[in-house]
Amino acid sequence: MAKNNSDELDKLILRMSECETVINDLDNSPLWKIVMRDTQEESQQLDDNWQAIWDEKKLMAARVLKFACKHLVDLKYKYTEELKDIKKTLFILQNPDKEIRKDYDGE
Repeated sequence: MAKNNSDELDKLILRMSECETVINDLDNSPLWKIVMRDTQEESQQLDDNWQAIWDEKKLMAARVLKFACKHLVDLKYKYTEELKDIKKTLFILQNPDKEIRKDYDGE
């Protein structure tokens, strides 16, 4: 059991480091700022013009592109949220005596 717990901690610590690297690199990347600007502009264009697309296939392609733009814009946020969750999980695993677990028996 201790080996599994140690492996889980190691995986969480590695993933935490990866998330921090992604967040920091995105924050400091001039390239990422350009990509974000262009992606937000593309997304806004889709929002402004989707009603003019009559062809079903083109409309579906525009929808897919809109989802892809949203995914890119939300990418840093997703890593930030994952990092918060990992830190919370790590705290619980490293401090089991500080986490009060719910008594589902009502006792």
